[in-house]
Amino acid sequence: MHQLDQFYIDGQWVKPHSDKVIAVVNPATAQACAMMHCANSTDVDAAAAAAQKAFLSWSQTPAADRS
Repeated sequence: MHQLDQFYIDGQWVKPHSDKVIAVVNPATAQACAMMHCANSTDVDAAAAAAQKAFLSWSQTPAADRS
């Protein structure tokens, strides 16, 4: 079973701030296929800040380039 123990935030893989882990369930089989760390408010705030920072240049990129 896969163990997903990092988040990709602001262009780098980072260790989650939470120790809580949940099962990722394959909907086709209803069986757990991986274990994944849960994000906490620190992780969410970091991801939101990275998205806001990236939006400035991303919003100015032509739609054809974004697709």
